[in-house]
Amino acid sequence: MASKTIDFSRPADEKDVYPAVHNFRAIAEAEADVEAALLAALAPFEVVAPLARGRSSSGGKYQVFHFSARLDTRNRHHALDAAVKAVPGIRILL
Repeated sequence: MASKTIDFSRPADEKDVYPAVHNFRAIAEAEADVEAALLAALAPFEVVAPLARGRSSSGGKYQVFHFSARLDTRNRHHALDAAVKAVPGIRILL
C-alpha cells in the first residue's frame, strides 16, 4: 500500500482533516470558576472524552481542563474554538 505524501507548506484539505476527534486543553485563570461555563459551552458539540481537570500551573496561577470532541468540519472547529474562548477566565485553548 502506497503512503500518501502530505504537503505541509499549504493548509490541509478539509476532507483530509475532518471528520476526526480533536483533543483540546483549555487553560484558565486559577481563581476563575469556569467548569460549569465550559460544560455549557461544549453542550452543542459531540464531546467524546468528557471535560476533566488537569494539573494546575507550578505557580498556581492557571488551571487546565482537557476534553476531546468529534468535529465534522472546519467551521464546527472554529465554532468550538470561539465558544470556549468566550468563557470568562479562559486564557488559551490548545
